[in-house]
Amino acid sequence: MTDQNREKEEEVYKMPNQYCYLGMYLNAQFHPKEHMDKVRKIKITPEDILLATYPRTGNVILDCILL
Repeated sequence: MTDQNREKEEEVYKMPNQYCYLGMYLNAQFHPKEHMDKVRKIKITPEDILLATYPRTGNVILDCILL
């Protein structure tokens, strides 16, 4: 993709309070760039448990059960 095409694509998909991070368009209010940079630096080990659910589906109870 050329730089000119990339600029056009960014103009089409650009929304207020949004930025492009590694090809993904994120809302700066919910995903600040500083947080995304920190997340990329996290080292995950085989002992780690990742809890990823939809909101309001009992993830606090599941967290208590796992810990």
